[in-house]
Amino acid sequence: MPPFPPGMGRFEQGQGSVASPGEELLPMQIVVGSVLCDLKVWSDEEWAALSETERPLVYEHFPQLGWVGGVPRVQLN
Repeated sequence: MPPFPPGMGRFEQGQGSVASPGEELLPMQIVVGSVLCDLKVWSDEEWAALSETERPLVYEHFPQLGWVGGVPRVQLN
């Protein structure tokens, strides 16, 4: 099974090229409320190993991809 659902790939920030699975990428940043966060994807196994306090406050599960959430970096306000 491919690591990403059909039609989905990982793109290098600012490059527009598809990265190979497992290749280290620069973090993509998102804003959640008034907090700048790094967007992170965890596999189901990685997610299961996280304690409740290690998990982000906002997250979503995407079948065949894993768990996606924002890791806080900077309070904007």
